[in-house]
Amino acid sequence: MRYCPASMRASTLRLGVALALIAPLIFADVPDNSSGQAIVIRGAPVPLHPDDATLQQIGRLRYRAGLHLTSDWPSFGGFSGLVIDGASRQLTAISDQGHWLTATLDLTQDGTLVGLTEGRMDTLCDDDGEPVAVWERRDAEEIQLLPGKGFVVSFERHHRLAFFPWSEDGQSPLNGRPQPFPFPPGIIPTLPNKGMEAVALLPDGRLLTFAEELRTITNDIIGWIGHPNLGDWRLLTLSTREDFLPTGAAVLPSGDVLLLERSFHKSTGNRIRLSILKTDQLQPDSRLEPIELALIEPPATTDNMEAVAIHQGPGGETLIYLMSDNNFSDVQRTLLLQFELLQFELQQP
Repeated sequence: MRYCPASMRASTLRLGVALALIAPLIFADVPDNSSGQAIVIRGAPVPLHPDDATLQQIGRLRYRAGLHLTSDWPSFGGFSGLVIDGASRQLTAISDQGHWLTATLDLTQDGTLVGLTEGRMDTLCDDDGEPVAVWERRDAEEIQLLPGKGFVVSFERHHRLAFFPWSEDGQSPLNGRPQPFPFPPGIIPTLPNKGMEAVALLPDGRLLTFAEELRTITNDIIGWIGHPNLGDWRLLTLSTREDFLPTGAAVLPSGDVLLLERSFHKSTGNRIRLSILKTDQLQPDSRLEPIELALIEPPATTDNMEAVAIHQGPGGETLIYLMSDNNFSDVQRTLLLQFELLQFELQQP
């Protein structure tokens, strides 16, 4: 069985010092992806609308490209969290079956997605240094890069945040042993599928996170914000519309948060909403009102979208990636969709 080594730096750095979350962010490349098992990823192009090739815009988003991803690797799928580094073109994803994926984006000169190369996968490690084996501890839902430090991964069922510190041996932090990471005190252990689905690292070093289905008595989604290494998690709430639930979040170049929400009914299929949370709203005890950017619903191409990531294209444009969790189902797909955020003036709700 593979053993997950502790980071060479982790043994000498204390969590509060290593993370330094209260410092402003300095963006850096993600680690080398030389660890894990090499896999081949096939990407079949998909249109935004299967019956109308001329449709290239939904809401404030312009469709750049989309791929239906497949691989012979038996654990490929179930992706629920995503990070993309624009400088190195590296994609890092985690799955709700306890696996991690790295790959290199194959992009055209103008930054349009055409495929994935140099794919690698392996199993996330648990606190004991072994690949995570217990099913209740495998359900990874979100990943965020702490620049220059490593990754934070959120888990459901056995609710927790885990910090995978940067390694000095050139391997991905996700190949090593994680360290405990302070998480919000309001997560209820007896509610296995109501944990931290969306996590975003804000420019000032705070973390913002929302539970999937943990609600107030007025039906708002419960979230938390704060500098976790200081133990100052504070409550806030998210106004909801219909039955949309948060599944992912990422920070825009402006500092605003891009929120990914999903709704599913047998009669309507998967519906996806992308909204903006203004940075000046992100305060403890606030009630956040999302500003809708786009509503993606059938017959447009969509699926169980759980992951979102952002990077800037070669012309400075904001590129948004959405990735789906196929639940290892024959009737669902692993999709990676790329959109460009169009310029517009935000209207407060």
